[in-house]
Amino acid sequence: MKIKFIIFFILFFSLLHYRCGPVPAPPPPVDREPPAFLFYKRAMFYVENEQFGKALAQLDTAIAMKPEFAQFYYTRGQIYEFMGNKISALVAYETALRYKSHYPDTWKKLAILYMQVGQYDKASQMLRSLTASQPDSLQYELDLAESYIFGQKPQLALERLSYYEKQGGKSLEKIRLQGMAYFIQDNYQKAIELLEKYITSRPYNYLALKYLGIACIRVGMSEKGVSALNQALQLNPEDPEIYVFRAQYFLQMNKIEAAAGQYQYALSMDDSNTLVLLENGKFLLTGGDTLNAEKLVQKALSINENCWECCKFLGIIADDQGRDLEALQYFQKYLTNIYYPDPEVEKRLKNLRAIDQKQK
Repeated sequence: MKIKFIIFFILFFSLLHYRCGPVPAPPPPVDREPPAFLFYKRAMFYVENEQFGKALAQLDTAIAMKPEFAQFYYTRGQIYEFMGNKISALVAYETALRYKSHYPDTWKKLAILYMQVGQYDKASQMLRSLTASQPDSLQYELDLAESYIFGQKPQLALERLSYYEKQGGKSLEKIRLQGMAYFIQDNYQKAIELLEKYITSRPYNYLALKYLGIACIRVGMSEKGVSALNQALQLNPEDPEIYVFRAQYFLQMNKIEAAAGQYQYALSMDDSNTLVLLENGKFLLTGGDTLNAEKLVQKALSINENCWECCKFLGIIADDQGRDLEALQYFQKYLTNIYYPDPEVEKRLKNLRAIDQKQK
């Protein structure tokens, strides 16, 4: 009996100690990565192996799980770029910006792509954001000036280049861009002076040779101009615009058939190029084919709403045909946006306003 009591006593206090003793700490939580990022990592694995279709599939799943994460859309844009799909890349980068407005890497990507697809105003917008957020990077000032040049805003380009110079910028590209800006302002002598200076150090720059060639042809230096254009053509034989300006050289040589052939060849290369359409329209207009000329210039303007020269020639056609209100609207839009005087259009506009006042 005594032995049983001792055994019971030991068991009782052992149990009491177990019940009342310190509670063991739970095991530390396992650091689990969110599922969306697992799919993102798989996507990056496929990108490294150039399996872009599989990468997009994994990324789409990640986006479905975490649609507000901007990095996913940025990566999608990169994948589409690898695949050569610029439009889908643009959409992806634009979506990334909707979720993260301050995103310099995306601004850079969009600026480049907008320039490539001819959306120069949007490229300027991205580059303005970059210059504001990274004022020490003067390269963005040059890039912004170039976007203004291609967007037919030469005065804004010259202002940025002046700022670039005041900040200590010393790149030769400033001289090329100044030459191109003066070209757009029809200051061909100044353009020639700057572009020749640039080409002395950079003889194989295609754009400098192209603009130098056109400027020379515009001031009657035909042989020098066509020589520069031919050099540019060797560097970039896929540019239809060079054939347009070679056509203008043939016109100066009074070789009408050769000029017509160059215009037509440029149009066959790219019938969506604004300048090719405009210059073909101007050529037809000089030949008296007003109907087809107007169609080509209207198509050019529909492709590029900032084609101010298109407005000028559509205004001239409307004015010559007595469509006064239409001509007035085209001329006003043209003069509001070109940043430099055009005596011919100003004279026509003055006459139209006088007619309009009389009618009232």
